[in-house]
Amino acid sequence: MSESLKNCGRIYPKGENHPSFRVDKPKCIDCGIKIGYYNQYKRCRKCTRKYRIENNLYKSREYHYIRMSPEFKEWRISVFSTDNYTCQKCGKRGHELRPHHILNFSEYPEERFNPNNGITFCNKCHRWFHNIYGQKHNNSIQVKDFLGCG
Repeated sequence: MSESLKNCGRIYPKGENHPSFRVDKPKCIDCGIKIGYYNQYKRCRKCTRKYRIENNLYKSREYHYIRMSPEFKEWRISVFSTDNYTCQKCGKRGHELRPHHILNFSEYPEERFNPNNGITFCNKCHRWFHNIYGQKHNNSIQVKDFLGCG
């Protein structure tokens, strides 16, 4: 290899300067084994799974069965049709819509499929709502406040 190519910064001889030779690889904060650089939990796969189970970060199978049920799909369509397929916050029509439960899905199981317990938001407004008020303990007062009529 010529000297000019060695010094240009793109071709490295095998050894310390080679990009694949990294001494400072991050380690799992629980067990200490080496992990990849782009790891959200800073844990290995085994420790991440254990952490997510202990902190209830996995959604239950019941949750998925309910969301895929015919009753939920009917509820979703009835909420959209009631609101004329329009986001109730920004007014976008037919643009990546999300049905939102006014009374929280997990706390009010009897209200899950009630068409009056839903409002239509676009994806952006739905995320915005949950960034302000969180994922749990949502109610009609928060929705009215979010829409500016509370």
